[in-house]
Amino acid sequence: MAEKEYTVVAPDGKEITLIGPVGASQEEVIAQAQKLYSAPQINQPTPTPQVEKPQTRMQAALEALRNPVGVEGKPRVVGPMMVGALGETIKGAGAASQLLPESIISPETSQNIIDVGRAMTQGASKEYPVATGAGQIGSYLAPASLLQKGVNAVKAVPQAANIIGKLPSYATAMGEQAAIGGATSALTTPTDEGRGTSTAIGAGLGALGVPVMAGASRVLSPLMTPDVKKMIAEKISMTPGQIMGGFLKSFEDKATSLPIVGEAINAARRKGIEDFNRAAYKRVVQPINGEVPIATGREGVNYLKNQLEDAYDTLLPKLTFKPDAALYDSLSGLKKNVAGLKQEDALMVSNDVKDMIQSRISDKGIIDGNTFKIVEEDLNKIIGDYKGSTGSQATIGRAYQQALADIRESLGRSNPQFADELAKINTGYANYVRIRGAGSRAGTSEVFTPNQLAAAVRSADKSAGKGQTATGQALMQDLTDAAERVLPSQIKDSGTAARMLATDWKDWLIGAATSAPYMPGGRQITQALLTQRPETAKELAKLLKIPQIGTGTLIGAQRMKAGE
Repeated sequence: MAEKEYTVVAPDGKEITLIGPVGASQEEVIAQAQKLYSAPQINQPTPTPQVEKPQTRMQAALEALRNPVGVEGKPRVVGPMMVGALGETIKGAGAASQLLPESIISPETSQNIIDVGRAMTQGASKEYPVATGAGQIGSYLAPASLLQKGVNAVKAVPQAANIIGKLPSYATAMGEQAAIGGATSALTTPTDEGRGTSTAIGAGLGALGVPVMAGASRVLSPLMTPDVKKMIAEKISMTPGQIMGGFLKSFEDKATSLPIVGEAINAARRKGIEDFNRAAYKRVVQPINGEVPIATGREGVNYLKNQLEDAYDTLLPKLTFKPDAALYDSLSGLKKNVAGLKQEDALMVSNDVKDMIQSRISDKGIIDGNTFKIVEEDLNKIIGDYKGSTGSQATIGRAYQQALADIRESLGRSNPQFADELAKINTGYANYVRIRGAGSRAGTSEVFTPNQLAAAVRSADKSAGKGQTATGQALMQDLTDAAERVLPSQIKDSGTAARMLATDWKDWLIGAATSAPYMPGGRQITQALLTQRPETAKELAKLLKIPQIGTGTLIGAQRMKAGE
């Protein structure tokens, strides 16, 4: 039978909706409504009042811990901090106890320990949440600190130290921090559920934290090689690749063939070579308080020579030269002092130099400064005649050079009051000789490279078997050794105008954007950013460089913030 809804007015005036057969009259529907309305209601059973069970001692204790009574108007910091730390530690101890067999401690007891710790932290947080949070964080760091000390103690054992010492430093650090992070996460997970995942994540984060912290440390306090530090001390500009090395240097080497940016890199590298030349020039003029020339190449070398000659000419009139026994002994011992010199050649050189001295000595047995210069010039002419010789002739040339050095030493002994000033001029001249040799190797390129100066340094080394060069003690070798490892061995010319003109606008934009660190101004800023940091950044870098805490402890801190 089909039905439909009918709306009628009940005796109390309320409208009600009924369902009746289709076609029913209004009176039939009202009668049905009156019948339903007057029917007795089924009484619902009265709910039985719940009788509260008395609290157990444990529940009462937990309730008291959750709702501590503080001193009104006197906020406390140390107390909540200590309670928070103690509560979190107790909670961690309870979690750790769940790992033990039930024969040792029951699950209920472990849970009670966790509840006590949680109630303590909740109660302390009500009184002073900031201090409590600090205490909780400290409690999470404590296990990691203890574990780190345990690792250090193990490493102190000779056998363990021997094994660990054979591992790469990164692998060792990552292994340590993985163990600390995993163990800390396990100890600070209050329930069995998720402990395995938490431990695995803690171990992974602990290991990952080592390279991350090392990277951050390098950004805050860049790890520069001694060679790079030497370049900075000598005020030699470098490209980012030369400073950082590794991948960035390889990228720069390849990028030199690219439009725009390649030209910028080559220009920046050439600027570094020019700075290197000036650093070498400084070795010449610094002893005589001279001026480092701005110009490089032949002009710069001539400027050095003129300053040395001026300093020497100013001092010479004040000097007198009196040959002493030590000088004649040195001249007689040339065969011993010059490797490969034949006896007859040694005697020839010795007699020749003695005659040059005796022919110009006065009745008083001395030679004035201006006359001494003539003796030097005569010897230098002879030495020049042997330049480029080979075999025994080259050895004779070195014998004359040794004789000139012996005479200059004797001049210092003859004028003790000017010995220091004369020694400085001689030092400057000795450095100049090496720069002059490097300049002759540079050819038409004007500036010389570190390799060319290093070759000149080796050539000027007159020690037996070039022992000073072999031991790194040769004059100017400290500069050339470092520069050879950082700066390029050749200078690329930037004559690629045609290739640059053929570059389309997109290459120009990309090249202009990437060449900024190599352009004037940008180069100095980039080098400063890569090599200079405030002391605060350096101290922070030290903390990051040697991880003290397993990164896995961060998981515990996150759980703590979530209110677990």
